[in-house]
Amino acid sequence: MVRIGSHGARRRPDKQAAPFCVGRRRVWVLVFFVFWLISCSRLPVQPGPAAVSPEAAALLAGIERYNRGLETFKGIGSLHLQREDLPRTVRAAWVARLPDRLRLELIGVAGTLLASVLADDDGLLFHHYDSGETYRRRSGTDGLKSIIGVSLQTAEVVFLLGGRIFLDDFRQASVKDGSLLLEGAGGRLRQKIFPAAAGGLRMVERFDESGRCRYRVVAGPYHEVDGFSIPVSIRVTAEGREILRLSVDRFWANPSLTASAFVLDLEENGARQDR
Repeated sequence: MVRIGSHGARRRPDKQAAPFCVGRRRVWVLVFFVFWLISCSRLPVQPGPAAVSPEAAALLAGIERYNRGLETFKGIGSLHLQREDLPRTVRAAWVARLPDRLRLELIGVAGTLLASVLADDDGLLFHHYDSGETYRRRSGTDGLKSIIGVSLQTAEVVFLLGGRIFLDDFRQASVKDGSLLLEGAGGRLRQKIFPAAAGGLRMVERFDESGRCRYRVVAGPYHEVDGFSIPVSIRVTAEGREILRLSVDRFWANPSLTASAFVLDLEENGARQDR
């Protein structure tokens, strides 16, 4: 029965419709619960702590201590590259800020600039002065391969130039025959580090997804600069051939660097490039 008043019509609850409403609410609750379970099953599983053997833990702690203290540096030396557009051996000057900011100048015999490189974790810029061409690239798995011929990330180059030891991400760490083995998910070998007796790096090998050695770096001998061990020579090989060789003539530890140290002014084409 419907009562009509001044405020409109109001319907009394229908007792026969109540079970249907309750059943429909139960269906919606069940659907919501199923979707909640599905969404939970898709949440990323957080990896547990890395498995580190006691011997590896001791080496990792030593590397962490060894890497401390150096924040910025600059140096000059000779660089031997395998590039068709540059002399095989050039003078080089660099400034860097750990972990991954680098400016590298390649200089000809007469002291003229041949090329400039700005690189960081976001990407790189390469300017060739003879051709006037400027090459830009976002960071990727190839790293600085387009510049130096091997897939080294900017942070790896900065650590090498500064005489520090770069550590890749790892899930397992162990020691075999005196070398530190860093493995990723599934036990895949990612990095093999051969520490020097004084705590620096003697040799390091990096491996690709298939377990093949991507490159090998041999560093040393070392000399002391302001309390830091710096390699006099750095040699990189890949697939049995030498890719680059760097001889360090002078090194400055922790110089004061402004933001302009990582800015490249290209007046000839009116462009200002900042990394």
